[in-house]
Amino acid sequence: MSKYKRKYCRFLLVDCVFRYKYTHKIVNCQILDLSHGGALLKIPQVFIKGDVITIFLKDNFGVEMPIKAEVKYSTFNKIGIKFLEDSLLVSDFISDIIKNYKDSDFSRIMRHEKLYK
Repeated sequence: MSKYKRKYCRFLLVDCVFRYKYTHKIVNCQILDLSHGGALLKIPQVFIKGDVITIFLKDNFGVEMPIKAEVKYSTFNKIGIKFLEDSLLVSDFISDIIKNYKDSDFSRIMRHEKLYK
C-alpha cells in the first residue's frame, strides 16, 4: 500500500490579491486557487514547510477575516497552505467567497487530483 492517500479536492481557480501576515509584517499576495481546506499563494518571499501565517480573506462586502494557515508546500515564490481553523464560521465565509467567484465570469471550477501524505 502506498504511503500517500489520494484525495479529490475542488479548487476555485482565482487570480486575486489578498494579504497575509508573517512575523508582524502584512504583505500583499496573489491567491491562485482556493478551497475549503487551503489555498495556493504567489508570494514575494520564501517560506519553509511548517511555517504558520495568517491570511486575510475578503468577501464581496469588504468584510475581512483573518485565518491561520500552515505552509504545506513551498517553491521559490509559491506556497500551498492548509487552513488551521476549522470552524463553521470560517467554512461559511470561504463558501461565500467561492460562490461569489464561481458565479462570476472570469473564474471557473476545476477538479484537481492531489496527493497528500
